[in-house]
Amino acid sequence: MISTRLILSLLLFIALFAIAQLLQQTGIDLRLLSTTLDDHAWYRLLTGHLVHTNWLHMIMNSSALLITLLLFPVYNKAWLLGSCVLWNALFISFGILLLFPQIGWYAGFSGVIHGLLMTGALLSLREPISKILVVLLVAKVGWEIWSGGESVSAELIDAPVIYEAHLLGLLAAALAALPLQLSSLVRESREGPA
Repeated sequence: MISTRLILSLLLFIALFAIAQLLQQTGIDLRLLSTTLDDHAWYRLLTGHLVHTNWLHMIMNSSALLITLLLFPVYNKAWLLGSCVLWNALFISFGILLLFPQIGWYAGFSGVIHGLLMTGALLSLREPISKILVVLLVAKVGWEIWSGGESVSAELIDAPVIYEAHLLGLLAAALAALPLQLSSLVRESREGPA
């Protein structure tokens, strides 16, 4: 059964995506730009992930977010979903700006989705499907790096796929999942075996 929190979370993100998309179309540039830090346009560290290159791009990422939320019930905890989205967005933004300055601009939620998928999988590694998902995510991003980001998606979103954001999303997830797993293990050891 789909929880009310899941539906509300998804609707909130879709509303944020749509508002960002409409603002972008009116001439307010919300993309993460390579000049974001120099311009002191800190808001772009987050808005770059909310705005998309076109409406189809937004629908694709909204669908991927829905699948992610359905796959991992752990995201029914609003604090965890919000924290992971914020952490992934900031990690990816700073990673692009500092490690990949040749990327002129970035727009989209796919890096954050990669991070959410990996965090969800790492937090539920006891499930066989999660182990498979971890391997598939690493293989997918490995393929993107090897192929230089060539993808059918690039035609649909009218822009190159920034696979570096996907890689940074996986790294952010690994860093986020470690303390979450450790706190879970400590809590389990205090409560004793079930």
